[in-house]
Amino acid sequence: MPIITLTTDFGLSDSYVAQMKGVILSLCPTATLVDITHKVPAQSVMAGSLILQTAIDAFPDGTIHVAVVDPGVGTDRRAICVRTDRAFYILPDNGLVSLALEKQSFVKAVSLDNAEFHRHDVSQTFHGRDIFSAAAGHLASGVLIDKLGSPAESLELFKLPDPAVAPDHITGEVLLVDHFGNLITNIPQSQLDKTYMVFCDGMDRPIPINKTYADVTEGTPVSYIGSTGMLEIAIRKGSAAGVLNRAAGDVVRLTPLDIT
Repeated sequence: MPIITLTTDFGLSDSYVAQMKGVILSLCPTATLVDITHKVPAQSVMAGSLILQTAIDAFPDGTIHVAVVDPGVGTDRRAICVRTDRAFYILPDNGLVSLALEKQSFVKAVSLDNAEFHRHDVSQTFHGRDIFSAAAGHLASGVLIDKLGSPAESLELFKLPDPAVAPDHITGEVLLVDHFGNLITNIPQSQLDKTYMVFCDGMDRPIPINKTYADVTEGTPVSYIGSTGMLEIAIRKGSAAGVLNRAAGDVVRLTPLDIT
């Protein structure tokens, strides 16, 4: 039974996600469909790529990942299927696959330009249903990736911004705010080679780096290495984004404890 995941910025207020699932199941009734999320921040390719990357290691080899965060829908941007050593990715060629390819080895990619494997009357604004979901259903039912279209020789890729590292501080940024209001930064655990305090612009007091939420009292800011391997900032039993008035793109600064 093939596994197909779905990651989109479509939300759940409309029927868009259900339509995608209906197309897939019409082509491959035995597919197991798993929602990663449909609440990617609207049109944020970087956030979609990061969320997808955090999920893929949990799935077995051969999983088909359909991801649709597609500000360029209806333009000349390509629809692609990427095969790695562990999975397939069906998505727009706008960088959405970038961070998955940092975890898995690239094997091949094709443009989804064989109309035989599209739905009839493709909408210019809903390729998620008419091209991506259709391709996923055909792939899951046994169609080979090479049948879906012509080889894609190069892909649109990006890298996450690296933190700026200096002898007396590290400057990073908030990449993503999760459902709990936790702030996920671009500062990896590997950068924390000494004891640091965390500063956010506009805050009078630094935030110590602890192991988990329970290391501080309720309502207190705390920072820690989260499940992504990156530094995160939270409020125990609260929203760091709300209490600290932080959002994606905001600066986070780390200073070694001995010079604070």
